[in-house]
Amino acid sequence: MAGEYVLMGFDGVLQRNTGTYASPTWSACTNIRNLSVEYKPAEIDVTRRGSGGYVETETGLVETSIQFDLMLIKDENGAFPADINALVDAAIAQTSIELAATDLPIASEGAEGLRATCKLFGLTRAEQLTDGMSVTLTAKPTYAANPPSWHKTAEGS
Repeated sequence: MAGEYVLMGFDGVLQRNTGTYASPTWSACTNIRNLSVEYKPAEIDVTRRGSGGYVETETGLVETSIQFDLMLIKDENGAFPADINALVDAAIAQTSIELAATDLPIASEGAEGLRATCKLFGLTRAEQLTDGMSVTLTAKPTYAANPPSWHKTAEGS
């Protein structure tokens, strides 16, 4: 098909909302190295006697998370950029932060991915001899006024 293309891992974007849910201001977290989004519905056994001896399954509650490696980079004054501060501070203070992990910048036509107000878990700092220092974090949806959603930016948005 004409116009097909492969999305590369570096096309994906982790963004944090610095505005409100209804009127978001998305800021790309540019110091992300690796990122993965897990979207895993629970399996609910709905087997009945009329199933012909087969197990029947439905989907239940969805467990989802965003796991990412954050490269620790400081500016010429020895300060971390705003995205690093926001993510690490939210993890340490155990406060919520709204994130979107999309395959393209969230405002781009056709962009899609997870949007959720999250808490950050498992801050692990790696100090490998041969790599840049990084922090691994896992973001999971938390109690919020707006539930998590699989966001899709419509054409013409």
